[in-house]
Amino acid sequence: MSAEVRTSKAVFTAMTRDLSEGGAGLNCDRPLDEGDEITVGLFLVLDDVEADTPPLWAKARVMWARPGDGNHRHQDESCEQQPPVNVAELLHRMIPG
Repeated sequence: MSAEVRTSKAVFTAMTRDLSEGGAGLNCDRPLDEGDEITVGLFLVLDDVEADTPPLWAKARVMWARPGDGNHRHQDESCEQQPPVNVAELLHRMIPG
């Protein structure tokens, strides 16, 4: 899934990996610091086009960060949401049919 990442200093896009109830991995072109609290918007993309469904927004904390080949990998943990976010249910609603 495509993601929009919002930090206290910037807003940028990333790609998710290993998405689960407990968090997600992010690949992006800039580093994040471990411990940073961020807001992540997840966008469903079908055939390289962003779907019409609204994004899923969640607060997260950067658990670890690693530089890569011009790319940065991060593992982010979901922060407590009020009301709690059921990621599986929201993803099911985002994916058509």
